[in-house]
Amino acid sequence: MRLGKLSDCEAHLLTCLKEAAEDQKTKEVYLVGGCVRDKLLGDNTWDFDVSCPNAVLRALMSSVQSSLWKKKDTAPLEFVRELPPFTIHEYPSAGTDVFSFKLRHKDTKQPFKVDFRGLKEESVRSDALTRDFRLNAIYYSVVDDELVDPFNVG
Repeated sequence: MRLGKLSDCEAHLLTCLKEAAEDQKTKEVYLVGGCVRDKLLGDNTWDFDVSCPNAVLRALMSSVQSSLWKKKDTAPLEFVRELPPFTIHEYPSAGTDVFSFKLRHKDTKQPFKVDFRGLKEESVRSDALTRDFRLNAIYYSVVDDELVDPFNVG
């Protein structure tokens, strides 16, 4: 995998995201930001940013939660709670709604956070322009298992 070695929790979350993408019949589900940067640097990550088309945003999040719930007896992650949605007010992401939930590792209790937000103007390139650093604008396609680097940073 081009993201490097995944922890059991990271691999499980990716599996749930892939299943949710299939359920929602979309290929446009991306990890983006610090989680991609961390994996490229060989580090574990506990904060996942997921971007997808706005039309499937809430349904995708629900599908991931459902997938986590179905596998709760065998999965390394457990669902903790959904967080209140919030809207980003700073430029260039102003007006972007973010939906989140908390997970934790069953054994270590290490917390994980997953944020879902719609792709700005429904495109990776437009969305990347709203990221704070160019390195945080490298996307990982969950469905295609490949990096998407709209500005050729990597």
